[in-house]
Amino acid sequence: MQISKRNGTTEPYVADKIKRAMGAAFSSVGTHLADDEADRLVAGIERAMSEAAAQNGGAVAVEDVQDLVERARAYGAQARAVLVARPEAACIAAAPDRAEEIRDQVLAFCPPQPFEGWEGIELVYAEPPRLQDLGDLFFGREGLVFLSQDNPFHAHSIGMHCLRTARGLARERPGEAALWLAGLLHDVGKARTKAFRDSHGLPSPTAHFYGHECASAYAILFLRFPACVPEGERLRVSAMAAWHMVPFFFSNERTRARYLRLWGEDFLRDMEALDRADRAAQR
Repeated sequence: MQISKRNGTTEPYVADKIKRAMGAAFSSVGTHLADDEADRLVAGIERAMSEAAAQNGGAVAVEDVQDLVERARAYGAQARAVLVARPEAACIAAAPDRAEEIRDQVLAFCPPQPFEGWEGIELVYAEPPRLQDLGDLFFGREGLVFLSQDNPFHAHSIGMHCLRTARGLARERPGEAALWLAGLLHDVGKARTKAFRDSHGLPSPTAHFYGHECASAYAILFLRFPACVPEGERLRVSAMAAWHMVPFFFSNERTRARYLRLWGEDFLRDMEALDRADRAAQR
C-alpha cells in the first residue's frame, strides 16, 4: 500500500509512523495510549486505508490518513475516561470565585464506572498527591475515632463504626483486602458533611451527613492505601464508597435486578456484603 504525499510523490506505508502519529494525537489531549490499544486502533485504520486504496489505484492520500488518525483518536478518547484528581482545597485556592460550586461537585462525586461504556478508566493527579496516612485520619488529634456521630441510629463514633465495618467484612470475606478497605473508608466523608440540619436546611438536634458517600469517595483518592491493597484498586474502593447507600434502598427484587444489570454480579455481591457489615456495625 502506498501513501500519496502533498507534493505528488508516493512512499510505502509504514505502520510505525501511524502508531507514532496516534501516540502524538492522544498526548495532545493529555491521554497516554497503551501499546495494545494503539495496535487495535492502527488495525482499524489499516482496514479503512485498504478500502480507500482499492478505490484510488492502490494509494491513499496523506490527508485521508491524517483524518483517519484523528477520527481514531476521537473514538478512543470517547471510549476512555481519565479522572484528573486534585484536592478540594487546591481547587478552591485556584478558583475562589467557584468555591461553592466546587463544594457541591465534591458532594456529588462518583468515579467513572465501566457500565457507563468506558473501555478504560485511568486516575491521574494534577500534581503529585500528598496522601494522608490512615493512622492519622483515624487516631490523629482530630481523628475519626474521636468524632461522635450524634445520631440515634449509630452507637459508635465515625471511626469506630468504620473499623467495625471493616472487621465484619474481614470475617465474612477473608482474603479480600480491597473490600475490607472499602468498609474502613466508606464513611470517612462524614467528618466533611456533619451538620445539625435536616433535609430542608432547618436546625436539627440530630446530626445528618447528606452527601457523605460522595465525600468519602472523593477523599479516598487522597488517602494512603495499605500495602495489601494495590494502587489499581483505588477507583474500585472509591466506587464502593460512592454507592454504599444504594443496597439499603433495595425495596424489592426488581430494584436489585436493576442494579445487577448495571453493576454486574461481582460488584453487586461486594456492595451487598458492605451493606450487611455497615448495618451490623451500627450497634
